[in-house]
Amino acid sequence: MGTIVLFTSANRGTGTSTLARAFAVEAAYSLNTKILDLDGDAAATWNWGRQREERNIQPAVPIARGQQTELGAAARSVELLVMDAPANSVHREDWLAASPLLTIVVSRASADELDHTLKYLRELGVKGDTHPQLAVALCRIHSNGEAVKARGRLNGAGYAVFRGELRQSNSFRGLQQMGRAVTESPVAYLAAEAYELIKAMQAAFATAFKL
Repeated sequence: MGTIVLFTSANRGTGTSTLARAFAVEAAYSLNTKILDLDGDAAATWNWGRQREERNIQPAVPIARGQQTELGAAARSVELLVMDAPANSVHREDWLAASPLLTIVVSRASADELDHTLKYLRELGVKGDTHPQLAVALCRIHSNGEAVKARGRLNGAGYAVFRGELRQSNSFRGLQQMGRAVTESPVAYLAAEAYELIKAMQAAFATAFKL
């Protein structure tokens, strides 16, 4: 069975799918990777995958939908399964029972957003046996100062935060429609920021894999 990395968040619109897709694309250069889109209502990653397939963009990243695919079946044929979960889905015991090697909680940096994220992290922490590795990724950030404050608050509450962050950009929607990951953005600063953040996730994944 393939190794599982779970992307989730407390609220919608944080960039969870954006980062899940970028992580999967970069992983696909060296691992047989699949994304499981668990958000049946939005299906943003499913639609992104169709666009990527139609344009024959490499590396190819197959997409499965959670409503149609059991977790075990989705993970059996790949080395890495990236689960793109809807917001506030901690109550879904069947997803948590997959025992992800790494759980990435994506958050914006506003005070209200962090309130929700910290509450969500505490709820996830109750299930520590199924979340041995958990960290926060900051996304859709508006300024460096905002990121510094958010990082300090999360660290102060005892939670790890990945190095780097991804600023808000109007190009996110265009990348979605083209089937490209944010690390493949033609906007140089955006691709660089995304790659730094994904590299930090890859390092955490490699460390967790050795434990």
